[in-house]
Amino acid sequence: MFWLVFIILSIIMAYIGKAWLAKDKDLPGGFWSILIASLIGVWLGDLIFANALWVLADVNIIGGIIFSLILIWLWTLVGGKGQA
Repeated sequence: MFWLVFIILSIIMAYIGKAWLAKDKDLPGGFWSILIASLIGVWLGDLIFANALWVLADVNIIGGIIFSLILIWLWTLVGGKGQA
């Protein structure tokens, strides 16, 4: 159940990041690079916040959302080409 929640949260955050943070930018790797950044962000959020806040199947949802958006935002700053 951990992996299912982990993957679903990562995919949802990647779609949100693509639609909201990287909508006018051309990123190397496209959606897949955003998905990798989202996976790393959810993992870091789960690792750092552990059992604090809202946990579902041993995945910290709030921490995953926060760190995923931060890493996607950083990736769009570093790798993005297009409008600022």
